[in-house]
Amino acid sequence: MIANIRVLNEGNFDYLCELDVMKHSKEQIVARLKELGIDKGNFFVCGITDWEVDKIMSLDEVYLLKKAVLDLYDGDDYVVRFQLQRYVPIKKIISTYYQFCSKDEVATVIQLSKNLDIGLLINYFFKCGNWVTAFQGFVEQGEVLNTPQGFYRKVNF
Repeated sequence: MIANIRVLNEGNFDYLCELDVMKHSKEQIVARLKELGIDKGNFFVCGITDWEVDKIMSLDEVYLLKKAVLDLYDGDDYVVRFQLQRYVPIKKIISTYYQFCSKDEVATVIQLSKNLDIGLLINYFFKCGNWVTAFQGFVEQGEVLNTPQGFYRKVNF
């Protein structure tokens, strides 16, 4: 997780450095910036270069993402990175946990339906009119992430 750090200077974001967020604590970074005479309110993370994400974030937001990678996904950044690249709000990324389900749509729906009332599921499919629309509804509602690696289902804590 290589953060692109920039400093606000006379209305412009000037490049300061890139740093590996996984190797340094937030406190270490804030202390180093103080040493350099930079106020916490005058610097921003303007992207995560190794994730190919260009987004202005606060240091607090970046460390919330780091916490999600470490605590929710045991160090695997794929799901967090995937969502951030698709402009999912950080608050939603850190508060929603997805677990790999399958590379197959049918197996994914079978997993999802285990926790649903069968009557409601049949009614939902009937209202949608076809399989594609029904499955896309699960994706649009955030119940399923459709990634190049397969389908991830939302898991409630």
